[in-house]
Amino acid sequence: MDAWELHEARLIQEPVALSAVDAVSIASLVVPTGKIWTILSARYGPSATETRTVQFGLITRAGSFQPVRAPVSIALGAVIYYPLLTEGMELKIFPGEKVSVSRDVATAGSTMLLLLRLIETDLPYYSYTEPLAKVVDQARKHGSVYRATGGVAVGGGGGGRPEGGGGGGPKPI
Repeated sequence: MDAWELHEARLIQEPVALSAVDAVSIASLVVPTGKIWTILSARYGPSATETRTVQFGLITRAGSFQPVRAPVSIALGAVIYYPLLTEGMELKIFPGEKVSVSRDVATAGSTMLLLLRLIETDLPYYSYTEPLAKVVDQARKHGSVYRATGGVAVGGGGGGRPEGGGGGGPKPI
């Protein structure tokens, strides 16, 4: 289930987080109450060229760190970034959570940059299913071939009645 509908793409945001000098971790803002963030893309990059072990994760409402990607040792620089998501993936995060990235050691004087691209939508209070939707969906799912082969009697067709009466008219459902 998607957290957002296509018309909500007008709500795309691109928040940026910049760390202090020599920091070893950085986090995004917290998802507001009653909202869902669908992260379309995110990237991390240091301000200086370095090879470090980097890991993305979520910080939950309880304050625990939940890894999203396995730690990787990677060479990065001011224009070479490490992506959180690849190949069109999306990540949903919920109220009170935030994205975090950490590195094992800071290069002297280096800062960290975390850039997110996300859609913020309202968290629904409940899910509603139209009661008649099941009936309409079944008729649509089975289609005319199912009805024509006798799965659902909708009328038409010849053939006599067992009592000897003439046939041919519509039959009751």
